[in-house]
Amino acid sequence: MRRYQCNQEIAGPLSNKNSNYRIIKSLRELELTAKTYNLKPQIVVCRELTKKFETIYRGKIEEVINQLAKSEIKGEFVKIVRGK
Repeated sequence: MRRYQCNQEIAGPLSNKNSNYRIIKSLRELELTAKTYNLKPQIVVCRELTKKFETIYRGKIEEVINQLAKSEIKGEFVKIVRGK
């Protein structure tokens, strides 16, 4: 959770890679941190970039979690969180 606390001071976007086993947990941690600091970051989660089944989810954290919950969670994910 500490890595997200630092993001509130960063002007640019923050990105990291997550496995299909970790992406929902990672988004929930980010959601909790955002609520703690009263932040409403916009995020982008990309699945299988540069591959046949590339999928991009955009929006607020809750929206992206809901979108992912409706789809099959497979592959590698890249999460991008907008800074200030």
